[in-house]
Amino acid sequence: MGSVRNLIEEDEIQSILKWISLKNRNFLETMLQKLISRTPDQDDIEKYGKELYKRLISFSRLPRLLETLGNRLPPKQREQLRQCSDRLAKGYLDARMPHEMDSLRRKVHSDSHWLSTEDLEVIEELFHWIDSLLQNLQGKGEVPGIAERMQEFAAFVDHRGSGYFADRDIREDFLRTNRELYQTAMETVALFARGEYYYGALIYIEMIALFLKMATLLNGMFLQEELMSVYLDPVTLLPNRFRLLKDIEDFHDAYILILNVNAFSKLNLLYGYDYGDDVLRRIAQTLRNSIAQKSYRIYGDEFAAIVGNEQEIREIFRMLNRSVSVLRDEKLFDIYFYGAYRELEDRALEICEFALQRNRGRELIDSKEIEKMIETLQSELALLQEFKEALDQDRVVPWYQPIYSTAEERIVAYEALMRIERDGIPPLEPGEFLTQLIDSPYYSKYTQTILRKSFERFRDAENFEFSVNFLPRDFRDEAVSHYLDKLVRKYPATASRMTIEIVESEALSDFEEINRFIRNFQPRGIRFALDDFGSGYSNFIQCVRLEIDMVKIDGSIVKHSLKEQKMGRLLHSVLEFSDSFGIKTAAEYVSSKALFESLKRRVDRMQGSYIGMPSPQLRSGTAGEGHGLSIRR
Repeated sequence: MGSVRNLIEEDEIQSILKWISLKNRNFLETMLQKLISRTPDQDDIEKYGKELYKRLISFSRLPRLLETLGNRLPPKQREQLRQCSDRLAKGYLDARMPHEMDSLRRKVHSDSHWLSTEDLEVIEELFHWIDSLLQNLQGKGEVPGIAERMQEFAAFVDHRGSGYFADRDIREDFLRTNRELYQTAMETVALFARGEYYYGALIYIEMIALFLKMATLLNGMFLQEELMSVYLDPVTLLPNRFRLLKDIEDFHDAYILILNVNAFSKLNLLYGYDYGDDVLRRIAQTLRNSIAQKSYRIYGDEFAAIVGNEQEIREIFRMLNRSVSVLRDEKLFDIYFYGAYRELEDRALEICEFALQRNRGRELIDSKEIEKMIETLQSELALLQEFKEALDQDRVVPWYQPIYSTAEERIVAYEALMRIERDGIPPLEPGEFLTQLIDSPYYSKYTQTILRKSFERFRDAENFEFSVNFLPRDFRDEAVSHYLDKLVRKYPATASRMTIEIVESEALSDFEEINRFIRNFQPRGIRFALDDFGSGYSNFIQCVRLEIDMVKIDGSIVKHSLKEQKMGRLLHSVLEFSDSFGIKTAAEYVSSKALFESLKRRVDRMQGSYIGMPSPQLRSGTAGEGHGLSIRR
């Protein structure tokens, strides 16, 4: 046989092999020469096929070169070239397929979080089928059938794609690629069965290219499914909070309605989560059938709906409260809702959720009520900042209101009342901030500040006693207890003139805890009084259960005792009760001379505007704004 260079012109070789490096060109010429030699060694030819793969020479580039060479050969030698080409392809596939399968497997399993176990099993069957092709190529088995494995994969892909891709062109491309992949697999099987590895390799390469395209499309499909699950509530199959936040931008001139199931946690507790989930699904179905433009499950028992106007909101709310019911133990339970709504605009969802949290249990909160809540919230936040700045700037101070002793006929004590000073305007009084302060992180520091300044002020005012108000939470606050203990150790004489007034902002329950506090400080000279006795949470039982020294009769009883007969009798009962238990009494809100005269022989102490108003300084001389009450030291 002649040489390759004699059979193919130089310019023709350059045209065919222009994509080959010089090093690989020399290798290819040697390989081709081997293919057309008189007695080619078939094992050597397979080694050349493996070397093609190692050198990264694409087999799909060889057909033109082999076809050009074959056209220059006589028929007998052309047949030899064809047979040698099959052995060359066999060696190429033998080198390529194991690496390719390993790479494809790693890619699929690295993306397995997009796939279910069933999906992985179907795709793994395709790999088993290709593995069987490789085993046959290596002489270790029969050519695998296509019906059981490849058909199952094709059916799986066809099912997933036909029902999923919304874009018609993409869907058709996906299904066409699937059919082509199945067809090339069938052709590969047929060619391998006949030992025609040359064309089998070309078809195999096309099949792998189609598989990679399919894998890319499937990956996109699985990724989109995963993304969809991010926006879908798995229990109710309603869109979730994330979807709502994206959808808000697409709705205009609409309202958002937030709904919460009343006492839903109790249903879960009594009957279990499965029962609760069934309730949620019933609510979701009712919302789907309503006039809402779109409905959502936000989380837990909270739902949302995009609605056109306020009238539709009220219609949906009424419909839900009369149409959602569940059967349990042959009893029908009605499900009730509370909610809030607002125009759909920036932060509407967050604002409605805030309104629900703020007024949990109310029926339906409208936009105007929400606006009022927001204004209140803004004031509270400003006040919270004021609390911090007042501490930092030392503007938390006690003002002192005088207390008159009827036995000594003089002012003998002062109540230290908390104030927050402000530049150029009157200070804030407790009625303006105490509720917010109690819920703030600064309350404990405020109590400690009033304690410290009161001790420092009365350390040198030896002729006067003083009192400080404690809420029930102050008795539970270890920081307050430790701080008071520190002051008592530092100023023991001052502590012996101190009274702690128990102010009932809430019903007293843990009497033992308060009594432990009392028993700790009472032996060290501190006395205890129950404030606002006779109204509110105060009652006679609480007075008996606390180890107190004095009761301060509520001002509403005192100021009406002269004009209202029932109040007069109540005052008399309080005084008789206190006297029977040996508890001293103090009357608050003494605002007139008439009250003063009526009480001065009935109570131990008096306090009120007639005695003197709160002031940043201790008074001297006369008191009561000219009422003539002497302050003798």
